[in-house]
Amino acid sequence: MSLAKSTTLRTSPSVHRESKRMLRSAIKRRDYMLLFLVILWATSASVVAAEDYVLGPDDVLTVTVMRHPESLGLQPLRQSDLVKSAWSDFRLDLCTTSGKVLDSTESIVQATLEDHQLLAQTDYDDGDFHVCIQHPVKTINVNERDNIYQTDTGPIILPDLSPQRLAQAQRRIEVFDLAFSAFNCPEWAEFVICVPTAVSEQISVDHYSKFRRIDNTRNAIIQID
Repeated sequence: MSLAKSTTLRTSPSVHRESKRMLRSAIKRRDYMLLFLVILWATSASVVAAEDYVLGPDDVLTVTVMRHPESLGLQPLRQSDLVKSAWSDFRLDLCTTSGKVLDSTESIVQATLEDHQLLAQTDYDDGDFHVCIQHPVKTINVNERDNIYQTDTGPIILPDLSPQRLAQAQRRIEVFDLAFSAFNCPEWAEFVICVPTAVSEQISVDHYSKFRRIDNTRNAIIQID
């Protein structure tokens, strides 16, 4: 969990010295997790302080996450660029292995209980695009008595191929979001997408909170030999 690029807090007249010290230390050390926890604590206690001064009841504190060095400006939520601008050399080495599609709920449950390595695959069509998502099954729930299962795995990358998102993207990679995937049948899958999520009127964090159901999928569980 991380802070949004810019976080704004309004304060109350009551300010504690400890929150001031911890917040100043977190900003100085770029410890953004500590900074996030201090902000939550300070907000719940209606106090906040920063740098070398105490904020008054009508002041606003904006916390920004900078790149290193700071002359590069603010750290964006996501960043994409050409490979040649980041590395002098780049290649992908794909490893292949054999496996078999588990074609029944019974076989999926049995393979899970026998601790086999499993791979999930979701295929679907979205406008002019065909999407195929493959990922290891890190977490799966099964019930041998009722003969049911459900994957629960992430994060994976999920494309948003809506016309609005495609129009906004300068590069195709910018249409992908982090998400968790879940399905318990071959015909549809649900994803929980990481998006800026408000935790109060003044604070938002990046969190898996946006649900998206995709129908007419072709889901499969593959047992890796």
